[in-house]
Amino acid sequence: MFLSGIGSSLSAFAFGVWVFQKTGSTTQFAVTTFAAVLPYALLAPIAGTFVDRWDRRSTMIGADSGQALVTAIIAWLLWHDQLAVWHLYIAAALSAIFGSFSGPAYSASTALLVPKEQLARVSGLGRFAWSGSRLLAPLLAGLLVVAIGLTGIVLIDLATFLIALVGYGLIQIPQPPRTQPTVTTPTFWQDLRFGWHYLLERPGLLGLVFMGGVLNLFNNIANTLQIPLVLSFADADAVGVVLTLSAGGSLVSGALMAAWGGPKRLLPGVMAFIAISGIGYTVAGLYPLVWLIAAGFSVASLAGTGWGMLMTALEQRKVALDVQGRVFGTEGMIALLFESAAYPLAGLLADQIFEPAMGDGEWLATVLGPFVGVGAGRGMGVQILLMGCFVICTASIGVLVPRIRHMEQELPDAVQ
Repeated sequence: MFLSGIGSSLSAFAFGVWVFQKTGSTTQFAVTTFAAVLPYALLAPIAGTFVDRWDRRSTMIGADSGQALVTAIIAWLLWHDQLAVWHLYIAAALSAIFGSFSGPAYSASTALLVPKEQLARVSGLGRFAWSGSRLLAPLLAGLLVVAIGLTGIVLIDLATFLIALVGYGLIQIPQPPRTQPTVTTPTFWQDLRFGWHYLLERPGLLGLVFMGGVLNLFNNIANTLQIPLVLSFADADAVGVVLTLSAGGSLVSGALMAAWGGPKRLLPGVMAFIAISGIGYTVAGLYPLVWLIAAGFSVASLAGTGWGMLMTALEQRKVALDVQGRVFGTEGMIALLFESAAYPLAGLLADQIFEPAMGDGEWLATVLGPFVGVGAGRGMGVQILLMGCFVICTASIGVLVPRIRHMEQELPDAVQ
């Protein structure tokens, strides 16, 4: 998982900078990420239905094989000097389709292998591996682009996929015990609707899922603007520093959770971490200083990783093992529909509203300019600051809504 994450992060970083520098457009930069999210969001419930019907290890092997094939095609295009931006849109969408199967399969498999008391710790280990790959990727990508070029980076990504496939072949994942009646076999369409019905019957869990979706919207608007914000006043080396320190916050959070195991009551920790992440985004948008932006995104990343791990562990603890594929697929659709909206919104709001409005002498600059500065990049800074405020408000709403606040006590544990 760690090696595969490094390969994917190397490619994502290198191509992200490539697209922005080739087009100079925040919107086109954001569309690349949008193309990687929307197919996942639309297909996640369908994929979750198959995950609960199929062997979960075989599902992950098949999905990763498909992603490896997409990576190989990109390598071929690069080798023949035919790669265009629209190729990356298609590749991102295809990878997302395969990821819509591997994501729910991985989440649903974790609770089959781990006791409930260790779910937060294992989530921390997984996040530690993912964050470690993000931490190393910006440092390595700059060196490798010069040494072996984009084609070499994509080939490294392909090799790490193959290593992951070998790893899947070495583990055994048991089949989940059945909790649903088996008198009649449900149709595919009944299974497809099951995730929604399961959540609707548990309003507290449904509220938590939608709260996570709203946070995905705010967080990803801010995160999408991270690279363009830094490039508006600094160079690619500064981008690498900010992304590395931001990933470092997530890495530290994962390591602490792996060592600590999380609080006995998970939900209060979720709300506290959400509020802290909002403070981090607010700081990141204040002023065009590399160290300030790095500090703000590091705090947001540390706390954002914290609430994400605890929320995942809480849901794995409360959802029956044999239906987790369908429920997590539905949750993934909700979360990613919000997230997919963030990427075009981030670019459009920056290019059409906030950046022009924060120009010297413009209406918003006259109000906020004395506090956050004016000129290139300041509109994106204001956007990030506002997203931080919205995240803090979301945490407050979660605390005030009784069904969400008491969900952990009201729902019985499904995992022993």
